[in-house]
Amino acid sequence: MVRHHAALALEQFTLCAWVYFDTTIKGRRRRVIEKGNSHSYWLFIDDNCPLVGFCDGKHYFNLISSTALEPKISYFVAGTFDHQFLRLYVNGEDDGPKQVPENATPARKSEPLVIGWKYRGIMLDHLGGTISDVRIYNRALIGREIHDLYIAGLSVNVAV
Repeated sequence: MVRHHAALALEQFTLCAWVYFDTTIKGRRRRVIEKGNSHSYWLFIDDNCPLVGFCDGKHYFNLISSTALEPKISYFVAGTFDHQFLRLYVNGEDDGPKQVPENATPARKSEPLVIGWKYRGIMLDHLGGTISDVRIYNRALIGREIHDLYIAGLSVNVAV
């Protein structure tokens, strides 16, 4: 858990990490990165599909991937928001955008940033795997930058 800091109150963002889990669990939302108690921004694995989103204080905006992650494989997952679109990337490949209404930005909450768990959550909120190379940017990286991060992490994060 990382205590709140003004630098974590993001208007646009990139959230990324390498994730790995041993088993498939349907109907479960696994937390990778979450600011606050589902009141700001997040990167989840939902029914084995990456999901990025945020809450502006009134509405929730989510983009879920069409790519299901298989257990016992390491994946590089990234989600971005650029003031207009949410985007998801799996292993450096763009999985599609979702437009967000004008002027919507993540709510500024003083709750902590949590990795692999939900703030004040229960056991079912745990990722149930491993997370490495977590990165949070205060801007939306472009596809090439995300692909480069994926390539750079391949030798360290993928078991041969």
